Amino acid sequence: MKRIITIFIFLVIQIPSLVAQQNFFNVPSSEITQKGKLLYQGQVNITSEETEINNTFSYGLGKDLEVGINIFEFTFDPKHHFHFEHNDTLPKSPVYPLVLLNIQKAFELLPDFQLSIGTQNGLNPARHMHWVNYTYLNLAYEIPGLETRLVAGAYTFNKAFVGDWRGNEETSADNKWGIGFQAGIQQPIIKEKLLFTADFLSHRHKLGESAWGLAYYITKSWVLSMGYQLPNPGSLSNKGLIFEITHVPE
Repeated sequence: MKRIITIFIFLVIQIPSLVAQQNFFNVPSSEITQKGKLLYQGQVNITSEETEINNTFSYGLGKDLEVGINIFEFTFDPKHHFHFEHNDTLPKSPVYPLVLLNIQKAFELLPDFQLSIGTQNGLNPARHMHWVNYTYLNLAYEIPGLETRLVAGAYTFNKAFVGDWRGNEETSADNKWGIGFQAGIQQPIIKEKLLFTADFLSHRHKLGESAWGLAYYITKSWVLSMGYQLPNPGSLSNKGLIFEITHVPE
């Protein structure tokens, strides 16, 4: 319990004046930050093996375009008093921590349909640096009257970002590419107060999992999300809790 409280306080106090590609939990929601506004999203994943901290920042440029920075996979080993860990060797991939540039552009197809294209590219700041890439194409639809947001699409990745995508840590091939399917849903339970949120990433790599949870509006701008992640069969992911704090600019 102390561990959870400490992490929550860490999320709330860090860079509170800011608000990148906003996620349900792991899948981009395809919502675009408004022009001249800043979005912030901080996430903590807690499993029996590790505690991982992710931060995302985005700035709206207008014309349904945003850019930002992701600082991902600051990983701590809870068995050794939260000793900071890093990996820069692909056979033990994925590499971490990561500093990524994110870009997302949306296109309105119909009043309730939106197409978005996004990418996250960067490096792991370590002795042996590797280029990291995650790129996606999403179709988003909001059901009129219900305010249900549905997102589905395809994503591409390299091994440095997700690990071996066949679920085998022993392979040593460098920068293998793969393609997968991703989806997300958000459904209001109490209007402008409580939402059901879930998402899914295909494959058996480190991010091959589904996540299920709730999002609660603490204020009009601050949203606290809590969920649970379930690995896909045979994936390198782990079961665990997810805590997420998001500042959505008004």
